[in-house]
Amino acid sequence: MGSDDQRTVETFTMEHGLGGDASDWVHDLQSELGEVSKEILKTTEYGEHRIDDVEFDEDMAREVGDLYFSLLGLANELGIDLGQALTTVLDKYENRLQESDTAGSGR
Repeated sequence: MGSDDQRTVETFTMEHGLGGDASDWVHDLQSELGEVSKEILKTTEYGEHRIDDVEFDEDMAREVGDLYFSLLGLANELGIDLGQALTTVLDKYENRLQESDTAGSGR
């Protein structure tokens, strides 16, 4: 199943009795995304500085790592191979770019 990272998270969560059902992982994702957003706001002094003009510290790396862990856990719970999912979405964006010069869905 999935990438090396997915297998690592699967092993870790099994060894330590972590995880849960898909809704638990979604809640974790929402929480961790909020933490990433908080770090962005804090680092940019709530929009006083452009995000491109600031450097993020190890707190941001940890929060993005937490977000990634939760995404891997959700994918594992749903039986989704994230490597394959990425290939599929890149193909979709490539097709859109060829057809309309934008990767967006136009919705």
